[in-house]
Amino acid sequence: MPLLPASGEMHTNNDVYDDSAFKDAFDRIPNRCSDKALALYMSLKGFHENLSKTTVESICSAFKKLWELSDGDTYRGKWHFNETRLRWEGNPADSADIFDVLSSIKHKASAEGGDRTHSMAMTKDYMDRTLCWHQASCPLEIALCMIQKVMTGAQPSDMQLDLDMRTQLTLCFELIKLQRKDISLDGTILDGVLKSYLAGETLTLHERASYFEIFLSNRKGWQKKVDKGKWEADLRSNHYKIYPRPNMPACDSFFWTLVWIKWLE
Repeated sequence: MPLLPASGEMHTNNDVYDDSAFKDAFDRIPNRCSDKALALYMSLKGFHENLSKTTVESICSAFKKLWELSDGDTYRGKWHFNETRLRWEGNPADSADIFDVLSSIKHKASAEGGDRTHSMAMTKDYMDRTLCWHQASCPLEIALCMIQKVMTGAQPSDMQLDLDMRTQLTLCFELIKLQRKDISLDGTILDGVLKSYLAGETLTLHERASYFEIFLSNRKGWQKKVDKGKWEADLRSNHYKIYPRPNMPACDSFFWTLVWIKWLE
C-alpha cells in the first residue's frame, strides 16, 4: 500500500522534502512525494547536468510507464489526492510540477537551439569589457560633461564636440530597437537623480528607489511557439521597472537610458 499522510491529511509543499516518505518516492508504488522527487530529478538532469530535452523527457516517460503498470488503473491520469479513499491516485508524471519542469526544459532547449529570433542577454563580464573598449576607443567623459552642462543651463551651441566622437555616439543608436515611446518616466524627478550620477555623488535611498518603466511588444515569440499556443499577455512579462544600479556601471540600464535620452534631446 502507498504511504499516506498521518490522519489522512495531505502534506504541504513546504515540508514534503523532509517527509519520511521521500526516500521511497521512486518505488513501484508511488507515494505523496513522488511527483516532487521526479520534478527535482528532472531539474537536476536538465539544468545542472545539462542533459538534452529528449533525455529528460525519456526519464519522465520511463517513470510514467513504471507507475502506470504498477496497480491496474490506479496510477493513470492526473495526479491527485482522493479525499474519499484517503490516498494518492493518478500518475505523478502527470502532475503540475512535472509539466512546469518539462515546459522550462523546452524553453532552455529552444534558447540553445537555432529557432530563436532574438539575441541572448549579455553576461556582466562582457558588459564590463564592452564598456572598457568603448572608453578606450571613444571616451564618454566629454559627452557626459556636455549633458551635465546642458542640464545646468548651458546651451548646446556653446559647446564643441569632436566630429568623430559625435559620429560614433550617433551610430550606436542605429543598433538599438528601443524607442522613446516605449519608455514612461517623470523627467522632473529623474533629472535630479541623473544630476547626482553625473556629479559623482552617492545616491540617497530615495534616489535609489526611483525608476522608470519600459514596455516591450512582440517579444519572446519563440516561447509562444514552443508552448503551442500559450500566451503570456496576462503576465505583463513585457513590462519592466528599471532602477538605478550605480554599483554596476556597465549594466546600469537606468543611467545609460537617461543619458541616451538626454543626448538625443
